[in-house]
Amino acid sequence: MLIPKTFSIFAAASVFGAVSSFAQIKSPAPSPYSELKQVFGVTEFTVEYSRPGVKGREIYGELVPYGKIWRTGANAPTKIAFDSEVSFEGTTVPAGEYVLFTIPAEDEWTVIVYGDAKVGSVAGYDSKNDVARVTVEPIELSDAVENFTIGFDDLADESATLFLDWDDVRVPVKVTVDTTELTAASIQSAMSDIDSWSARNYADAAEFYHKTGKNTELALQWMEKAVSMSPNAFWWQYGYAKMLADHGQTQQAISVSEKSLKAAKAADNAAYIARNEALLAKIR
Repeated sequence: MLIPKTFSIFAAASVFGAVSSFAQIKSPAPSPYSELKQVFGVTEFTVEYSRPGVKGREIYGELVPYGKIWRTGANAPTKIAFDSEVSFEGTTVPAGEYVLFTIPAEDEWTVIVYGDAKVGSVAGYDSKNDVARVTVEPIELSDAVENFTIGFDDLADESATLFLDWDDVRVPVKVTVDTTELTAASIQSAMSDIDSWSARNYADAAEFYHKTGKNTELALQWMEKAVSMSPNAFWWQYGYAKMLADHGQTQQAISVSEKSLKAAKAADNAAYIARNEALLAKIR
């Protein structure tokens, strides 16, 4: 059966129209969206925000007024989330998702961790939802930052600095976490299924227990287990040798360190060659 030409033209036009109705135009955003993920200790942070540019404008005191709540970015309030309890400048905040509001001033900024993560703008702000409100002193940057930037600096197991950089101003916020307690709880929970542990599980738990002095005898047993499960892992052999030396088991420590040194040389690993040589020189 032949299809009339007029029908074919109409059908083609209809299909084209349907496709066109779903087409999306992509164009650059004036303030690009950004998502930051950062782990320190065993806690993961996520920050979602937009990054406006200076673009030759006067920022603080003009574009961003002093003394008024700011969404801390552009387009929508900035969101911050973390998966364990943390402390902002000494104020404890439970794990969860929050909005990060700020009140800029020349000499002192107020940083607010806001409990209603669904708030759409500063117009919906209500102080009763403040979970933490801290004050910090801004720092003058030697090199101006064109696009508003949120990041983490001074990373350590128990702390970091959350910073807000824009133009010639940095706003630093000290964030701390109880990584020792979190790690201990994680190990304790995992011990219910210890038969499924890998060599890395044993080694990580051993190093933590040894470092913190929680149970150095058990740490020694766990590191021995890790080495036996992965006999070519010269990095764990070195850790085991150090633990043995700390327990006064010098001859065994020498034997294990020599094995680690031999394997490190075979792998041409300069770092562990040097570590083992230094350990052997100390304990022989």
